Amino acid sequence: MEKMNNPYESLDLNTRIALAEDINTPIETLEILATDKNHYVLEAVSGNPSTPEKILTRLIEDYNIRTFSPALKNPSFSAELLTRLSKSKYWYVREFVTQHPNVPVSVLELLSNDESSEVRENIADNSKTPPEILAQLSTDEFWMVRLSVATNQNTSGETLTDLSEDENLDVRIFVASNPNTPEEVLIRLYEEDLYDEVREAVEHNPNIPDKIFERLDDFDYHDEIQKNLADKVKKNRF
Repeated sequence: MEKMNNPYESLDLNTRIALAEDINTPIETLEILATDKNHYVLEAVSGNPSTPEKILTRLIEDYNIRTFSPALKNPSFSAELLTRLSKSKYWYVREFVTQHPNVPVSVLELLSNDESSEVRENIADNSKTPPEILAQLSTDEFWMVRLSVATNQNTSGETLTDLSEDENLDVRIFVASNPNTPEEVLIRLYEEDLYDEVREAVEHNPNIPDKIFERLDDFDYHDEIQKNLADKVKKNRF
């Protein structure tokens, strides 16, 4: 971003942040503050609904705004602007786009084949992502993408069934936790998976099968921790 004379540099940090956050601050002032050397001032500018699109665009490209949480709440990032930004050559810009609540589903679909695993992971985690795109991402080579698919409430039972045989333990744990996982899959995971963490996840699933729930009283508990876990599951059931 091209630097310009900043008459606000002499002001203390809190005053500059307050100016950058104020929706009544003139656009000319916001443009100057967008060149500030302090990260918190830039964050405030990025979160201000009065900040024009041209300034937001420069900020995101020059300062890696994906780390600016206020920008994710800024309604000035319209669907149209996010669509344009989704074509950026910078992966971190595309990653920001997939995190913003205003991102259109059409953009998520277009970016689902993005070369960046971080972009694909965000899409797999997004509550707007439709089941068919989640099914596509469930075969991703990166386990964190598959894990995000396993946690998404839009993931279909069919996709979760496929993921229940994933080689990664964490993916299977979240499959066991997902309320969309079919009952027969939960039973199989409970009876056949080698890891206690998977069985515990099944026990905490809000749709725990009756066949498993009824067994909780039949266990020969070896320690107080297991008994407390079973009691907790039963308490949450009713």
